[in-house]
Amino acid sequence: MHEWAVAESIVLTVIQEAEKNNLKSLERITLRIGELQKMEKDILCFAMESLFKDQGYNISRDSFLIYEEPAVFKCNFCGNSWAYAEALNHISEEEKEFIHFIPEVAHGFLKCSSCGSADFELEKGRGVIVESIIGETC
Repeated sequence: MHEWAVAESIVLTVIQEAEKNNLKSLERITLRIGELQKMEKDILCFAMESLFKDQGYNISRDSFLIYEEPAVFKCNFCGNSWAYAEALNHISEEEKEFIHFIPEVAHGFLKCSSCGSADFELEKGRGVIVESIIGETC
């Protein structure tokens, strides 16, 4: 489960930022997660809660605000933009699974919804971003 690996990275990042800003406690962490990451939010929150406790921070899973950023592609040929949700109707379950584990392979399975070109870029909807950390200072 990649949720644990992602949670580990998030926790390390948040703790580094908390230490830089002299936060003695953490109250709320806001994350933006790209749709292509396909995170199971319950598993991710459980992992973060456990990992934070291991590091001496008492923060519960309801303190994590997680927003999913829809994936949007833009065709380099015609300029059309389209959502990943639109493309899901045109690919198999196996292809969806490939994209889930390695989002970069989307170029092998998706095409522009307007002109059919496979020359496109992912505009948004990939990665994990710590948007904000709220805590109490020392």
